[in-house]
Amino acid sequence: MADLNQRIIEAVGPVAGVCVPDLYLGEQEIYCTFNFTELPEGLGDNGMRAVRYLVQVHLFLPLKAESVTIRRQLRAALLAADFSPPSITNATDDLSQHYVYEFEDVGGLADG
Repeated sequence: MADLNQRIIEAVGPVAGVCVPDLYLGEQEIYCTFNFTELPEGLGDNGMRAVRYLVQVHLFLPLKAESVTIRRQLRAALLAADFSPPSITNATDDLSQHYVYEFEDVGGLADG
């Protein structure tokens, strides 16, 4: 299984142009960041068999930008990358449009 960071970047990058973990301090007006939480799955025999990831992808755009098309494209790109269907929260504030895509992914067998 490909590294989760790389899978997210490969899915989201073509849509948003920029997709980086955690924080973006560049000049682009349209970009995505992402973060995730790792949870053990398949616990037994003093170990875990897999990791479940709770992922958030954050899409940022200027306040006056038309965003319907890119938001639909981002959802489609995440689904095409075999992530679970995302829930989408509008977290827009007075600085920018901000949409949070939340979904899950399950990683392969954990080491150890």
